Amino acid sequence: MLAGSTPAENPEKSPGYATDGKSMALVGNTKDFNLVQLLTLVHRGRKTGCLEIRTKEASARVYFRDGKLVCAERSDHQLSFAEALVKAGRLTQEVHKQVITDYGPKTDKGLVLLLEDQGYLARESALDVACGQAIEVMQFLFTLADADFRFDQGLPAPEEKIPVAIGLEGVIIEGSRQMEEWEVLQEQIPDLRMIVRFADQQAERMNNVQLTGDEWKIITQIDGRSDVATIAELNGINEFRIRKIIFGLMSAGLVRLERPSLVAATPRAQSDVRSQPKNAPTKISQRNVVMRIINRIRGI
Repeated sequence: MLAGSTPAENPEKSPGYATDGKSMALVGNTKDFNLVQLLTLVHRGRKTGCLEIRTKEASARVYFRDGKLVCAERSDHQLSFAEALVKAGRLTQEVHKQVITDYGPKTDKGLVLLLEDQGYLARESALDVACGQAIEVMQFLFTLADADFRFDQGLPAPEEKIPVAIGLEGVIIEGSRQMEEWEVLQEQIPDLRMIVRFADQQAERMNNVQLTGDEWKIITQIDGRSDVATIAELNGINEFRIRKIIFGLMSAGLVRLERPSLVAATPRAQSDVRSQPKNAPTKISQRNVVMRIINRIRGI
């Protein structure tokens, strides 16, 4: 148990405390005290402060005020606020480039004020995008089963960020559900480097297919060579979402996964259709499958 931690019925499951001489922070690991428990603590205590979560690969900071989520940011794979506005369709690339050319780089808050003043953006639109970014960070954090955390009480959100006020009740409920679902998805798709291929004899299963927008984008990019991680990156989809989409397509019998070693074992055979076994998937057959799905969807 960490030095300075408080007694509990199960001390091995309790977070501890660390101090720098000026303030005391709650510290621990999500294996022992998960994110849902942390958020419940913040919510019930109406806490204000910063929750920092770190793994070897990434880190994130989540800020709260009076028990509500104010903003959240990741150190990796996060769009800038301007890029998020463009992705959400609230700002065009042309306007963004023009603003940068005319006024130079801006903080998130400075950019919103400028765009508001120029009539390019409504405050409500900016808040919607900021909320979306914060929730996306939280969805990522719920997938971290082994991460170090530190909660510094009283630490305010950065001035340059767009503050929101998201109640934690819904975040906690959704987080609990996502954590349970994440365990299943990790079991079914343990490695994002696995290659996505169309399933054999899936034509009959397409009769009742109904694809969402994201599933449609994924289906059209399956070429028998790209792995799950590559497809996710091309579409700007986070790890939880891509696993969920691929698992759904697998459950419908439309796709299957292969380990890279199996795909790379016969590179010549993959490049030469004539050398393929009769029922082996090829680049041509992969394209034909996509076209059949497109035609089927058009007919729905």
